[in-house]
Amino acid sequence: MAVQQKRRSWTAFTTPIFLAVSIITLAILEIYRRSMAGLFTDLKGGSSTGLALAYAGSLSLVAAQFYTIVKRSGWIGFMKKMAEHTHG
Repeated sequence: MAVQQKRRSWTAFTTPIFLAVSIITLAILEIYRRSMAGLFTDLKGGSSTGLALAYAGSLSLVAAQFYTIVKRSGWIGFMKKMAEHTHG
């Protein structure tokens, strides 16, 4: 009686390949993190004005992204409400 060999699909190897690539990526990121560890230790903090400017910039980016999402989603009612509030 001959023993038949089972053919393995390529999907059987996806999990080990994914794990290997993930481990290599994590190792590379850890090496990068260690090389950048002491880079910012000598920097001093900025002024309160600079911090307020950074917060304002971050909030404006969030508002712009939110507006883009609403605009692309086609939620017309909400767009009209936003236009009324911004244009008076």
